[in-house]
Amino acid sequence: MIDLYLISRTHLAFLPAEKDLPLAMAKAPQSARGPASHLYPVRPGDLVPSTLAFNLDEIRERLAGGSERRSPQGVRRCPTSYVFSPLQEKLFEVGEDGLSLLAPCDGRFSLAEILAAVAAPSREAALTFFTELEGRGALRWETRA
Repeated sequence: MIDLYLISRTHLAFLPAEKDLPLAMAKAPQSARGPASHLYPVRPGDLVPSTLAFNLDEIRERLAGGSERRSPQGVRRCPTSYVFSPLQEKLFEVGEDGLSLLAPCDGRFSLAEILAAVAAPSREAALTFFTELEGRGALRWETRA
C-alpha cells in the first residue's frame, strides 16, 4: 500500500559544494549515461508533493494491530513528507529532505549542480534516493551535451 524509506530528514544537510563531488558522481543512477554535468533529473509532472499531519504507516500498523493497539488516545501527530503519483496510484514517503531534493528536478539543473548543494557525506544517500525514485518511475533522466 505505502512504499517507504527513500530518505529520512536526518540524512541530508545542504551546504556548499566540497572537493569530493566526483567521487559521489561516480555512483550515478544505472540508466544515466555520461558525466553528471550532462545529466538532468526530471520528475513527472503528475507527481504531487505533500506533507501530511500524520505518518500513514503508523496509522496502518495500528489498524492492523488488533484491538490491543487501538487505544482511545488516537495517533500522535507526526508530520511526514510524501509524493503521490496519480498515474501509478502510489504514495512514496520521501522525508523533508526528499522533497527538497525533488524540487530542482524539473530539467533546469544538472545532477552535478544538485549534488554540489548537498553536503559531501550525504551525496551517496542523495544518489541512492534518485536511483530508487528512478526505479519506481518517479524520476527520469535527460542527457544533454
